[in-house]
Amino acid sequence: MNDGLMPTWEGAICPFCSKGKVGPLQTRSCNGLPRCRCRRFGCQKYITPQHLHPLFTATRGPEGHSLGTQAAVLLLRLANVPLSSIHLVTDVNHKAIERMDHNLCLLRKSYVEKTLKSMTFGGKKNAWQDVEVDESVFDKKLIPLEEAFSPAKTMMWEQWVGMVQRGKPESLVLIRLSPQPTKPRSPGPGPIKKCDWKPIADQWLKDKQVWVWELPTYVKMKKVVLPNQKRLTVK
Repeated sequence: MNDGLMPTWEGAICPFCSKGKVGPLQTRSCNGLPRCRCRRFGCQKYITPQHLHPLFTATRGPEGHSLGTQAAVLLLRLANVPLSSIHLVTDVNHKAIERMDHNLCLLRKSYVEKTLKSMTFGGKKNAWQDVEVDESVFDKKLIPLEEAFSPAKTMMWEQWVGMVQRGKPESLVLIRLSPQPTKPRSPGPGPIKKCDWKPIADQWLKDKQVWVWELPTYVKMKKVVLPNQKRLTVK
């Protein structure tokens, strides 16, 4: 609790009666487990430290594990250890590991969506900055024929565009695009269209002291006049 990963229930409103205040964390004499307790006379409910926690649970049965074991599973998952390896190392039920991994993804998603609202690009006091923009495709799926607008275009792609300010990796912004369906054998949805990119650029980059990259001219046609007045067109 000292690291803030698990907030304390002490002093909070009881989640069961919604009236009484929760007392400090204490160890129960019957089982030796830490519990908080509602101080209201008509309630007196015991509350586990991980009650309503988005990652840790107090489940009974084969999917129920101690708080220390769940913390070990979380640390292994944060170290990118595969789920199958975590199951073998900790002997934790695979469904419990998959549920924690799913909840962890939801937490990351909500954090990104929250910080995305306060993210800004560009410099201050006329200090120009570089912002790198790229797009990528992560997944694809076939559309059922009865739901497709065209029977020839039944492949839907998951395409994202990412922006990050150079030298500031925490400024990463990910925006999901909505590309049009393609033929099943198409290699991809194609590059981002101008109609999709313009509103994104206006929202994030317009008037933000950001450099605009222009396509360089590597080869250019030139007309040359020789001494004998003969004209040549060269690269």
